[in-house]
Amino acid sequence: MSLNDQDKRLALKFGIITTEDLVNKGPKILVSAGIKEKIALTAHEEAEILLNFDVKSSD
Repeated sequence: MSLNDQDKRLALKFGIITTEDLVNKGPKILVSAGIKEKIALTAHEEAEILLNFDVKSSD
């Protein structure tokens, strides 16, 4: 899975990950970073991240 520029900007903008994390670990770093607890996203931003990173719910 590749990350597009918008994904990278969103993730870096919110300080969730570093560029090195993005390169080395990819989108899974977002889940392990506890994205919902660390930052307040608008519904649209959250939807974009979830869709773009193809995050699967474990529920």
